Amino acid sequence: MSLNPTLNNPSIARDLFWSLRRHKAPERACRLMTRVRHGLAVYSRTVEKIYTKYSVYQTNAQQSIVILPDFNAYHDMIHHISHEAIEPTGIRIILGEAIGKPGLWVMGKLQGRKSASALPLPLAVKAMRMGAYSEGRLLPILQYGDLREMTRMQLPYLHLHRVRLERLSRLSQFDRDMVAKAIERRLDKLAQVNQDNL
Repeated sequence: MSLNPTLNNPSIARDLFWSLRRHKAPERACRLMTRVRHGLAVYSRTVEKIYTKYSVYQTNAQQSIVILPDFNAYHDMIHHISHEAIEPTGIRIILGEAIGKPGLWVMGKLQGRKSASALPLPLAVKAMRMGAYSEGRLLPILQYGDLREMTRMQLPYLHLHRVRLERLSRLSQFDRDMVAKAIERRLDKLAQVNQDNL
């Protein structure tokens, strides 16, 4: 889906405009992001918010995509999330095409392993819930810069960040639990993402 938004739109944080200029296959990158939008929340460092309900649009010039939050869904916005609570995981969602497999796969280092393993997306979501990738809760999100491309293969992939609840110093324990539940609810939908080729 395309539209022609402007960076001057005050209702949209600047880091919700994701550049596709370095992508050789921007349409596939947009399709990947659209496919997972119900399963992964997006973080804006600019406004310190997590959006769990949003749409994905490709600009008419195909130079970027826009993450457009549903501003009517106030309860799907999580406020006061400082950037200190967000850290990279090294976990990637990739097209199976990159490893000669169908569907979507997750590449990441399981605890106790020296190298990354590839798991089908539904199985990887179970592993996330079981703490196989990290100690404590793994609460995956996306932020600006996480939609990337394998240059040689021209295949898009997503790098995951995570929320560290213990670093949300401005939130009460009750609010931290609500953050965790909101993101974990998305994981149920991530496991059910359409596995057809993009």
